[in-house]
Amino acid sequence: MNRVRISKKLFLPLLLIIPFFIKAQLRDEYLKANIVLKNNERKTGFISNVQFAKISSHIDFKQTLQDKKTIKYDTSQINEILVEDSIEYKVLRYKPELSKDTIRAIGRLILKGKASLYKTFYRGGEVYIVSNNGKFYPLQNDELVVGDNEITHYYYKSYFKEALIGYDDIGVEIDKMVFGEKEIVRIISAYNEKLSSKSILFPVHRDKIKHFVFVDVEGMIKNSNESEFGIQGTYRIYFPNQSRSTSINIGLNYYSYKFSNQLDSFSTSGVFTMYNQAKTQTLISLPITIQQNILNRSFRPYVLFGEDLTWVSDVINSNKGAYEQGVQNNLGLGIVFGVGIEADLATKFRVKGEYKHESYTHLLLLGLGYYF
Repeated sequence: MNRVRISKKLFLPLLLIIPFFIKAQLRDEYLKANIVLKNNERKTGFISNVQFAKISSHIDFKQTLQDKKTIKYDTSQINEILVEDSIEYKVLRYKPELSKDTIRAIGRLILKGKASLYKTFYRGGEVYIVSNNGKFYPLQNDELVVGDNEITHYYYKSYFKEALIGYDDIGVEIDKMVFGEKEIVRIISAYNEKLSSKSILFPVHRDKIKHFVFVDVEGMIKNSNESEFGIQGTYRIYFPNQSRSTSINIGLNYYSYKFSNQLDSFSTSGVFTMYNQAKTQTLISLPITIQQNILNRSFRPYVLFGEDLTWVSDVINSNKGAYEQGVQNNLGLGIVFGVGIEADLATKFRVKGEYKHESYTHLLLLGLGYYF
């Protein structure tokens, strides 16, 4: 019962602070960037790969990787950005369909030719901008805005025809199109080909899937009567392009939990005697969990949940306990949930604390880990 009370004390406060701290899971990496300012001044430095994915109105720029603070440049200060010497951004001026004002946006060059194509973001949505004859034409998909009863139309086909005016068969292709980057690129490429203009396609930068293998040794001596020891092996997978805040973890765990206490017994002669009850519980598990990190730092609180396949053995005073012996009775499927903290030490090493339920509620375990 003491462990249940400890669980509530630890678990509930962490649940309350989670919404305030959830951030990206992977640490920021910085990409080399060259920027050209409005006065044609050129600067060389770095921008975060997290921001790189959705640049639209400003960038946070570091002149060196050692700089702790970044310099903010917005669309009123920048003309162009070149990332990793190959990915080009340009400040574009265009008028969104539902806006009275012309806006500036930073667009990533996707296709270059007589007609070029850029991609940016407006109010959280993707906007493709066609550049032709010195003008910019926004293409934004129709959408049903939350709270509205009707679809909001952005008339992207009309803008697209205006951008590529002069070829009726291209207009027919636009009428038949379904909104999407591949379709837009295909139609612009066909237009450029008719004008004997080469279309150069710039691939989208995508973060690679990240793989790690962790081995952790952990334990806790709560008091002279209760302790637990464990070894965890974990294969962790990150998918940065889908979410930098979650990972999939496949594990192989071993735990040994020991508990002892003194009990009264009443003999037939009416005499009370004391005897020691010693319990040893062994757990081997194969969990598959989703882990959500909190804070994008070397110190990372987290929550996890998932399912596992477990084998449990319960021995009391050298006798089989609550879990009967035999494969069918010792094996089981269950749920896993918990909270914890990871903190990086030197290269490849980390410390962690974890409190979770997996067949039974573990003690708060502290440990040292190494990752490959």
